[in-house]
Amino acid sequence: MKRTTSSYIAVRKSNIHSRGVFASKNIPAGTRVIEYVGEKITKAESERRAEIVLNANKCDSAKGAVYIFTLNKRFDIDGNVPHNTARLINHSCDPNCEAQLVAGHIWIASIKDIKRGEELTYNYGYDFEDYEEHLCRCGAPHCVGYILAEEHWPKLKARHLTRRPRRKLLHEEIVSQQEKNRRKPRVPLILVLDNIRSAHNVGAAFRTADGAGIEKIYLCGITAYPPNRQIDKTALGAQDYVSWEYRANVADVLNDIKRRGYQIVILEQTDTSFEYADFEAKHPVCLIIGNEIEGVSDEAVSLADRAMEIPMFGEKNSLNVSVACGIALYHISHSLRAHLKS
Repeated sequence: MKRTTSSYIAVRKSNIHSRGVFASKNIPAGTRVIEYVGEKITKAESERRAEIVLNANKCDSAKGAVYIFTLNKRFDIDGNVPHNTARLINHSCDPNCEAQLVAGHIWIASIKDIKRGEELTYNYGYDFEDYEEHLCRCGAPHCVGYILAEEHWPKLKARHLTRRPRRKLLHEEIVSQQEKNRRKPRVPLILVLDNIRSAHNVGAAFRTADGAGIEKIYLCGITAYPPNRQIDKTALGAQDYVSWEYRANVADVLNDIKRRGYQIVILEQTDTSFEYADFEAKHPVCLIIGNEIEGVSDEAVSLADRAMEIPMFGEKNSLNVSVACGIALYHISHSLRAHLKS
């Protein structure tokens, strides 16, 4: 069959691996550059062929490429055919293209502006199984070292961290890391403290909010607010770095926040609450923490969109307010950062 081509590309020697595909002219983001073509095969045949390729090239990871793409629930496309020019596009951990399934066709499309002469790359999306057999040589500043789908990178990082020598960071290293983190934008996460009795718990919430990099704290009802010596004792100055506001009526605060497009989430055991670890934050979130004895007020419950809880496996049915606040804030903050990054 005639080799596939595109007015956007040229094939030549690559610094990543063997030959590569390069932009013959400037390519705007969102452009379908070239179709990925090949033989249509069943899932069973797909697995058989992939195993043959990997077993045949165990001693040479550079030749262990699998060119199979998922087409639908029944079929795949094996792109390991001479006329498929798109198979020459190399992998990168910082790609400028991605594979898109459009009306039964697989297209390699640009995800950012690509300058003339720049090599086209996409993430091959290999699974975590046997990842060590697929070394990555893309040369990207944040290359993870292996040809691996981005969804598996946290797992890879966790595995390799356990293999490093265990030592405490020097103070200078901690300060350097903190300075980098401080430059990152705060996440769209608001904390509402609803009638918290203990000023010590309020101070601890300030310190946690500062560490998690959230947007703001609202202190409502009987909740203490700065200046307060008991808050100072546990906040350790964090109250000077986190934006906060005292409002007597929690319902007024929540109505204002709702109008700004925030999802209202209460940390409370209700008839529809779910485990906090199952919560994926994809939109701005307002988290409400309630009173140490009575929990979140009925007013706040009536205005909430969702309720999440921290499961308890001992005799006690709840954690200290400051501890529960820390668990929930960090989980939501981490979820929001992961979503904003993707």
